[in-house]
Amino acid sequence: MEELSTLKASCRGYLGRLGRQYKEIEVLLSDVTNYEVVVRKVEILEQIFDSYESKFNEYYSFLEGPAAEDACEKFNAQETNYKEFCSRVADWIADIKGKVSPCRSKIGSRASGEKSIRSNVSSLKLTEAKIKMELAKQKKAQLLEMHKLK
Repeated sequence: MEELSTLKASCRGYLGRLGRQYKEIEVLLSDVTNYEVVVRKVEILEQIFDSYESKFNEYYSFLEGPAAEDACEKFNAQETNYKEFCSRVADWIADIKGKVSPCRSKIGSRASGEKSIRSNVSSLKLTEAKIKMELAKQKKAQLLEMHKLK
């Protein structure tokens, strides 16, 4: 029982960190010069959500019946928020990439190429995260269905 409380508290902690990260990124989206900072913050957001999802799965494995259903609904709501936020940020990133001139600074073409590669990698990570989330959602639905059958 103590382990269950600890896992639940960990999940709440991750949700708090996610909320702060959402707010920080949201503020940064108001200025295109924050592009690189947003890309880095999104990577951090992905790590936090992955940690939250892992801890939630651990927590969920202890639950049964209505408690499991309630927890699953709450997780699905968080996951939907995360997906929608990531999608909106990915659109913002894509829009900025379309507007940014490769000559916008005196950094040089090599550095610009590296930034482009990093941003493409970040876009791929977002896509991978979306796929992972969808697979996790399907797995949770299967687990929930198994709990209902018991």
